[in-house]
Amino acid sequence: MRELFGCSTEPAIGDISTNLGQSVSKLATQKVLVACAERGVITSKAYGKQTVFVANQNDDTNAISPEDLAALVENNDHLRKEHQSLNEQIAHYNKGKCTWK
Repeated sequence: MRELFGCSTEPAIGDISTNLGQSVSKLATQKVLVACAERGVITSKAYGKQTVFVANQNDDTNAISPEDLAALVENNDHLRKEHQSLNEQIAHYNKGKCTWK
């Protein structure tokens, strides 16, 4: 979220409401965040009168299976080789030595 708001601190409810174009009030934003925290979608931590809402750090719902990971790695290797081949063709073309197939 820090990257989204371009600041070094966690955004406050007012920051989130402002970022939504103020189409959602601060009170409605807070109610939604509290409801999400109660459902376990995000985590809330109370510090005195202030409550901080943060993303869940140990969320395994986006975990990828080993088979899918292996397929992605293989595809990535193939694309790297193809990229290298195309770069070599471009280099030969730029030198005037290219014979296009």
